[in-house]
Amino acid sequence: MARKVKKKRKPKRSEIKRVLIVHPDCSLRPFRESFLIDGAELSFAINGVDALRELYRSMGGYDAIICGIIMPQMDGYSFVSRVRTMTDIPVIILSDNGDLDDQSAQLFAQLGVSCFLPRDSSEEINRSLSHMMLSA
Repeated sequence: MARKVKKKRKPKRSEIKRVLIVHPDCSLRPFRESFLIDGAELSFAINGVDALRELYRSMGGYDAIICGIIMPQMDGYSFVSRVRTMTDIPVIILSDNGDLDDQSAQLFAQLGVSCFLPRDSSEEINRSLSHMMLSA
């Protein structure tokens, strides 16, 4: 039986406090250091299963999620689908080149993903996260 996490409203820019980053490269120091989000506490998980555990543990205490697609144990599609049963916080999907095929893009759009970005573009990721929070 899945536990429900209290739904949160979307935070305003000044309220960004916690971001969960879910990607198999989270164990690599350069990947972790590429995320510089002003004033935000960053947490990392290497797959969707670990990320869901962290979301349950924190009782949904995150303001945004940045997630990869291809991950061990639980891929990005399955992870975001499960997250949407718990909360509607903003989600950014990282892909190798920032583009997804039409079917993948449509599936993520149905799940309410905020945007798709290239994995190696930390400036664009940070800019998009800030924009999402401002328009929340």
